[in-house]
Amino acid sequence: MDYEKLKQRALAENDLMDTVNHFVRDDDQVYYADRHVLEYAGHDYDPHALDPTTIELGVQLGLDLLKHWSEQRKFVATLSVSEPFLCIDEEWLLGRQNPAPPYVYVCLAKTEEAFEPAPFEGSGHKELVVDGDIDLAGTEVVYVEGYDDPDEDEVLGAWLIRVVQGN
Repeated sequence: MDYEKLKQRALAENDLMDTVNHFVRDDDQVYYADRHVLEYAGHDYDPHALDPTTIELGVQLGLDLLKHWSEQRKFVATLSVSEPFLCIDEEWLLGRQNPAPPYVYVCLAKTEEAFEPAPFEGSGHKELVVDGDIDLAGTEVVYVEGYDDPDEDEVLGAWLIRVVQGN
Protein backbone atom coordinates (compact mmCIF):
# COMPACT_ATOMS: atom_id res chain seq x y z
CA MET A 1 0.00 0.00 0.00
CA ASP A 2 1.42 3.40 -0.90
CA TYR A 3 2.05 6.06 1.74
CA GLU A 4 -0.87 8.34 0.83
CA LYS A 5 -3.35 5.47 1.23
CA LEU A 6 -1.84 4.52 4.60
CA LYS A 7 -1.95 8.14 5.71
CA GLN A 8 -5.56 8.67 4.64
CA ARG A 9 -6.62 5.48 6.41
CA ALA A 10 -4.74 6.42 9.59
CA LEU A 11 -6.27 9.93 9.64
CA ALA A 12 -9.78 8.63 8.93
CA GLU A 13 -9.53 5.98 11.65
CA ASN A 14 -8.20 8.53 14.16
CA ASP A 15 -10.40 11.54 13.55
CA LEU A 16 -10.28 13.83 16.60
CA MET A 17 -13.83 15.03 15.96
CA ASP A 18 -15.12 11.44 16.26
CA THR A 19 -13.33 11.16 19.60
CA VAL A 20 -14.79 14.50 20.73
CA ASN A 21 -18.31 13.44 19.72
CA HIS A 22 -18.04 10.16 21.63
CA PHE A 23 -16.62 11.92 24.69
CA VAL A 24 -19.35 14.58 24.76
CA ARG A 25 -21.98 11.82 25.06
CA ASP A 26 -20.01 10.01 27.79
CA ASP A 27 -20.38 10.60 31.54
CA ASP A 28 -16.64 11.02 32.13
CA GLN A 29 -15.29 14.50 32.78
CA VAL A 30 -11.86 13.93 31.26
CA TYR A 31 -10.46 11.70 28.53
CA TYR A 32 -6.84 11.04 27.66
CA ALA A 33 -6.54 9.86 24.06
CA ASP A 34 -3.41 8.30 22.66
CA ARG A 35 -3.28 6.77 19.23
CA HIS A 36 -0.62 4.38 17.95
CA VAL A 37 -1.16 5.22 14.30
CA LEU A 38 0.41 2.11 12.78
CA GLU A 39 -2.31 0.08 14.46
CA TYR A 40 -4.96 1.85 12.39
CA ALA A 41 -3.11 2.45 9.14
CA GLY A 42 -3.24 -1.12 7.91
CA HIS A 43 0.54 -1.60 7.85
CA ASP A 44 1.44 -5.06 9.09
CA TYR A 45 4.79 -5.35 10.80
CA ASP A 46 6.64 -7.65 13.16
CA PRO A 47 7.25 -5.81 16.46
CA HIS A 48 10.06 -8.26 17.23
CA ALA A 49 11.99 -7.39 14.07
CA LEU A 50 11.46 -3.78 13.02
CA ASP A 51 12.82 -2.73 9.67
CA PRO A 52 13.92 0.83 8.80
CA THR A 53 10.88 1.36 6.56
CA THR A 54 8.46 0.57 9.41
CA ILE A 55 10.41 2.77 11.84
CA GLU A 56 10.25 5.72 9.44
CA LEU A 57 6.61 5.01 8.58
CA GLY A 58 5.60 5.09 12.26
CA VAL A 59 7.31 8.46 12.74
CA GLN A 60 5.87 9.97 9.55
CA LEU A 61 2.31 8.78 10.24
CA GLY A 62 2.64 10.07 13.80
CA LEU A 63 3.69 13.50 12.53
CA ASP A 64 0.82 13.57 10.06
CA LEU A 65 -1.72 12.69 12.77
CA LEU A 66 -0.16 15.26 15.11
CA LYS A 67 -0.57 18.01 12.50
CA HIS A 68 -4.12 16.85 11.73
CA TRP A 69 -5.17 16.90 15.40
CA SER A 70 -3.46 20.28 15.94
CA GLU A 71 -5.68 21.71 13.21
CA GLN A 72 -8.85 19.90 14.30
CA ARG A 73 -8.59 21.01 17.94
CA LYS A 74 -9.00 24.64 16.86
CA PHE A 75 -12.63 23.89 15.98
CA VAL A 76 -13.64 22.34 19.31
CA ALA A 77 -15.51 25.02 21.25
CA THR A 78 -17.40 22.94 23.81
CA LEU A 79 -14.40 21.30 25.54
CA SER A 80 -10.93 22.04 26.81
CA VAL A 81 -8.51 20.34 24.43
CA SER A 82 -4.79 20.19 25.10
CA GLU A 83 -2.20 20.82 22.45
CA PRO A 84 -1.54 17.32 21.08
CA PHE A 85 1.95 15.91 21.01
CA LEU A 86 3.68 12.98 19.41
CA CYS A 87 5.77 10.63 21.54
CA ILE A 88 8.54 8.61 19.91
CA ASP A 89 10.29 6.16 22.21
CA GLU A 90 14.00 5.71 21.71
CA GLU A 91 13.48 1.94 21.57
CA TRP A 92 11.37 2.44 18.44
CA LEU A 93 14.07 4.39 16.62
CA LEU A 94 16.68 1.84 17.64
CA GLY A 95 14.53 -0.99 16.27
CA ARG A 96 14.44 -2.84 19.58
CA GLN A 97 12.16 -5.81 20.06
CA ASN A 98 8.54 -5.01 20.84
CA PRO A 99 8.84 -1.22 21.36
CA ALA A 100 5.84 1.04 21.70
CA PRO A 101 5.14 2.54 18.27
CA PRO A 102 4.95 6.33 18.01
CA TYR A 103 1.67 7.72 19.34
CA VAL A 104 -0.19 11.01 19.48
CA TYR A 105 -1.61 12.17 22.81
CA VAL A 106 -4.31 14.71 23.65
CA CYS A 107 -6.41 15.51 26.73
CA LEU A 108 -10.12 16.39 26.49
CA ALA A 109 -12.07 17.79 29.44
CA LYS A 110 -15.59 19.04 30.01
CA THR A 111 -14.60 21.40 32.82
CA GLU A 112 -11.52 23.47 33.64
CA GLU A 113 -11.27 21.63 36.97
CA ALA A 114 -10.97 18.27 35.20
CA PHE A 115 -8.48 19.56 32.60
CA GLU A 116 -5.06 18.18 33.54
CA PRO A 117 -3.09 17.36 30.39
CA ALA A 118 0.29 15.68 30.56
CA PRO A 119 3.04 18.28 30.53
CA PHE A 120 5.08 18.91 27.41
CA GLU A 121 8.51 19.33 28.93
CA GLY A 122 11.90 17.81 28.46
CA SER A 123 14.30 16.57 31.08
CA GLY A 124 17.43 16.20 29.02
CA HIS A 125 18.96 16.99 25.67
CA LYS A 126 19.40 14.55 22.83
CA GLU A 127 18.97 15.30 19.16
CA LEU A 128 16.24 13.44 17.32
CA VAL A 129 17.77 11.64 14.36
CA VAL A 130 15.46 9.78 12.00
CA ASP A 131 16.48 8.15 8.74
CA GLY A 132 14.53 9.19 5.68
CA ASP A 133 12.77 12.36 4.65
CA ILE A 134 11.11 13.31 7.93
CA ASP A 135 10.29 17.03 7.96
CA LEU A 136 10.20 18.52 11.46
CA ALA A 137 9.74 22.11 10.25
CA GLY A 138 7.12 23.95 12.27
CA THR A 139 7.51 21.68 15.30
CA GLU A 140 9.12 21.84 18.71
CA VAL A 141 11.03 18.77 19.89
CA VAL A 142 12.06 17.96 23.47
CA TYR A 143 13.76 14.89 24.90
CA VAL A 144 12.55 13.17 28.07
CA GLU A 145 15.18 11.10 29.82
CA GLY A 146 14.23 7.59 30.74
CA TYR A 147 14.46 6.09 34.17
CA ASP A 148 17.16 3.87 35.62
CA ASP A 149 16.06 0.27 35.40
CA PRO A 150 18.26 -2.02 37.48
CA ASP A 151 17.71 -4.81 34.94
CA GLU A 152 18.91 -2.71 32.00
CA ASP A 153 22.41 -1.51 31.15
CA GLU A 154 21.27 1.66 29.45
CA VAL A 155 18.70 4.36 30.04
CA LEU A 156 16.50 5.15 27.05
CA GLY A 157 14.05 8.01 26.81
CA ALA A 158 11.60 9.49 24.35
CA TRP A 159 11.09 12.56 22.21
CA LEU A 160 7.97 14.68 22.45
CA ILE A 161 6.99 16.73 19.41
CA ARG A 162 4.30 19.38 19.07
CA VAL A 163 3.28 21.77 16.34
CA VAL A 164 4.43 25.34 16.91
CA GLN A 165 1.30 27.47 16.85
CA GLY A 166 1.03 29.82 13.92
CA ASN A 167 2.34 27.18 11.51
